[in-house]
Amino acid sequence: GIDAKGLATLVECLREFGELLIVAPKKAQSGMSMAVTMGYRPIAVKHVCDREGESWWYLDGTPASCIKYGLDNIMYPQKPDLVVSGVNHGSNAATASIYSATVGAAMEGAVNGIPSIAVSFDSFDPDADLSVVRTFLPEVLHRLIPSMSGRFGEFCNINFPSVPVPEARTRAFRRAFRV
Repeated sequence: GIDAKGLATLVECLREFGELLIVAPKKAQSGMSMAVTMGYRPIAVKHVCDREGESWWYLDGTPASCIKYGLDNIMYPQKPDLVVSGVNHGSNAATASIYSATVGAAMEGAVNGIPSIAVSFDSFDPDADLSVVRTFLPEVLHRLIPSMSGRFGEFCNINFPSVPVPEARTRAFRRAFRV
């Protein structure tokens, strides 16, 4: 949701990459995959604030609907260079990725022809220490983004372990992310 610690961490990590449009669900939407918000009532949307290089919005809908709304209503006819969703609390590895709303939002970006990335953290504690994400995500993105081909439908799914930064600096973790 718009007030999630994971989202604040993601925005903090992405600031160095350019201007940001943040469109987030009003509340947590775990397990929604690529579901879109439909019904007979209008979807509530609110422009929360503008900060230097950032525009914050919330939508009373799913993460995939947030991507759709941002593309079709806020940015249209332009498209972003990249869609990044997360930071999700809980691993989105293996079959969990099928149900993940974080991965679903990245897939929505990808099906709209935008390179996309889902970011998750292996802890369900909403107050978990996200230092490992803060420490390693910018470097991972610096290496990952140039290697993304821009091929239609391309997206990546990044999962960070819930470990202290010193432990994450082990060879296995560094090799996995080529940091």
